[in-house]
Amino acid sequence: MTNRRIRKKVEKYAEAKIEQRKADTKHLVRRELLRSELTEQQLAERFRLSLTSVRAILKELRSSGANIVDRDGHLRIDRHLAPPSEDQWRWKGSTRKPYRCGIVADTHIGSKHFRQDVIDDLYDWFSDEGIDRVYHCGNWIEGERRFNKHELDDRAHGMEAQIQLFLECYPQRDGITTFYVAGDDHEGWYSQDTGVDIGRLLQDRARTFGRTDLVYLGYKEAFVTLTNQHGKKCRMLVDHPGGGSSYAHSYAPQKRIEAAQSGEKPAIWLFGHWHKCGYGFTRGVHWFNVPCGKDLDTFGRKKGLEYVIGGWLLDIWQDEHGAVREIVPRVRTYFDRAYHNQQFSLSGPSEKRT
Repeated sequence: MTNRRIRKKVEKYAEAKIEQRKADTKHLVRRELLRSELTEQQLAERFRLSLTSVRAILKELRSSGANIVDRDGHLRIDRHLAPPSEDQWRWKGSTRKPYRCGIVADTHIGSKHFRQDVIDDLYDWFSDEGIDRVYHCGNWIEGERRFNKHELDDRAHGMEAQIQLFLECYPQRDGITTFYVAGDDHEGWYSQDTGVDIGRLLQDRARTFGRTDLVYLGYKEAFVTLTNQHGKKCRMLVDHPGGGSSYAHSYAPQKRIEAAQSGEKPAIWLFGHWHKCGYGFTRGVHWFNVPCGKDLDTFGRKKGLEYVIGGWLLDIWQDEHGAVREIVPRVRTYFDRAYHNQQFSLSGPSEKRT
């Protein structure tokens, strides 16, 4: 072996060691910020780094989705994400024509029970109807827990793998932007475990993937302010609540609306999470249970749950005072592709999954 080849091997080995040391240091900084609040100077002293190196590591952590919170110079990775400001999102419209949008929820991409055919058909419907925005009420990926690992797609093991699969599978149509919230379960499990802002991470990865049609609204819920040409307003809440569903599909949304204070009630309340379908009008609130995009799974059978598959298309008319004058809801529903271990299906012969 010549001296030149030996020198190149040594240089390559040294470079690999340096990169490994950087990765190890970043991991240690992340672990420390999950445990306690520290200033940049304290991090520099603890890990014997320059302030420039500390700031570079913090930048890398933020770019990888870490929810780094700055409290008067004291930094911490917070596993508990806060919902966004109530006046952050605005939708400008007019009394002369309706606000139009598609509504979906609980697609659970990464699960073997995810219905690609359903979400594709819904977006074709939205596109054919001239819809330019869709609201997703959370649980866009399956996430990982002990009880669902056996039902994950082979390509969906790990957070980055599920995000990549989402970007490959979720529909993209010309002229349609999807605005989404992150649930505090499923995708939210990654936030609780590692302190990553999973919704922001998806949006960042989407931009890298070349997709600008995905916009993150916030964690768990987001208010959207509908403002007409007179400057008058009302609000719509895109929500991924918690808790189980009840025997009566209307019970859970009605109880939440009844518990809401008068000044905080939106004019329209969109509920994901429960995998149900329904519309009601309670205390002046138009509410919608938004169907899901996955077949019944083992967890659902264990709990005796019904999964309703589908999505909504809404035409919302606002008067000159900002109030919702009229809503024209249209729902598209689908049968299960397969049911109870593919023994039978209401939609015809069940397809055998590979």
